[in-house]
Amino acid sequence: MARHYSTKDFFRQMPNALLAHYFQERGLFGELDFAAMKEAQPDKLFDAWLELPDGQRNTMDAEFREIFAMSCEKGFRAVLDEAAWHLEAKPQTYAELVEKLAALGRLCTSSRPTASLHRIEA
Repeated sequence: MARHYSTKDFFRQMPNALLAHYFQERGLFGELDFAAMKEAQPDKLFDAWLELPDGQRNTMDAEFREIFAMSCEKGFRAVLDEAAWHLEAKPQTYAELVEKLAALGRLCTSSRPTASLHRIEA
């Protein structure tokens, strides 16, 4: 089943802490208080997003679409397959990666979707 993508929906689904990190790395939206924004209510972020030049938005939106595509089961399996290939000689490292991804999945699907992601270290 095909999934619909929109930037505003992507912002709604992504934890504010990750959005803040993404935009801070690019020197954008420093005036926005991501910590004060309610999760899944990115109206101020989306308004600021619309003020960016088209070219800048298009570049970042392409990255968001890739993230969105990898966030489904098929994308997740592709990530695991790629990791298995790269880590073929390091089965323990691969097992640790799988466990961390599983923990992230449990966190994202828990009854507390706004739980902090800082507990999962890469």
